[in-house]
Amino acid sequence: MRLTYETMIKMLTRIVTDYAFLSNVYREDAGGLIKGLRNERGLSLRELAAELDMSCTMLCLIENGRALPTIKLLAKIVELITPDLTSDK
Repeated sequence: MRLTYETMIKMLTRIVTDYAFLSNVYREDAGGLIKGLRNERGLSLRELAAELDMSCTMLCLIENGRALPTIKLLAKIVELITPDLTSDK
């Protein structure tokens, strides 16, 4: 089953708003959601890493659930890849 873009945004938002969910299971979920949203936006790993001012290696580790992003980094990722969710309207 392929998740819709809206479902991925909702799931990532839940993870960001309740950081306590980032156990080992959710660490992989968060990374997969970040990767899915990045791909939906048509951004390469290199492009998103540059926007976040971080290495491609570190972003790859996060996307693959091998590293846990800080809440500050998660918020920045959400802001960059889901601007419609974070913009003031």
